[in-house]
Amino acid sequence: MNFVGTFWALVPPIIAITLALITKEAYSSLFIGVVIGVCAIILMVSLGIGARESMMQMLQQWGDLTIINVYNYGGGNAKLDDKALSQIQAMDNVQIATPFYSSRVSLRLKSRNGRYAAYTNIIGIYPDAFEALGYKLSDGTSFAESKKDYSMVAGAKIL
Repeated sequence: MNFVGTFWALVPPIIAITLALITKEAYSSLFIGVVIGVCAIILMVSLGIGARESMMQMLQQWGDLTIINVYNYGGGNAKLDDKALSQIQAMDNVQIATPFYSSRVSLRLKSRNGRYAAYTNIIGIYPDAFEALGYKLSDGTSFAESKKDYSMVAGAKIL
């Protein structure tokens, strides 16, 4: 006989709870067990949610996984030039292809109060790649609004 899903499947737990409720010691130990069990379930669910959030933050710190960096450190006959860049741009599902030049430079300023020096990174990209790569301006005009051949964006937290 199969008692699964019938009234007879509930009889043993009902009898066990009824017998446990007969004595106060059994009742209090049952109550403590239920409280501990509920707390353990809440703790495990919280740990699972925390681990998932931690993993998501770690993945977000890695950056955009759809950006592909191509380097040409020598070796071979392939050249990474404007022709190669236009071929990459013509590929399916490519939103933008831009050279990315980064250099650490020293800036020295002389004023009436003395000399100032600062070290900073200068990054060069195509103007139309600015918004496609997720860079946002907090103030000023964008490259699209600039009428000049060369433009510059300066800020404390560009990347």
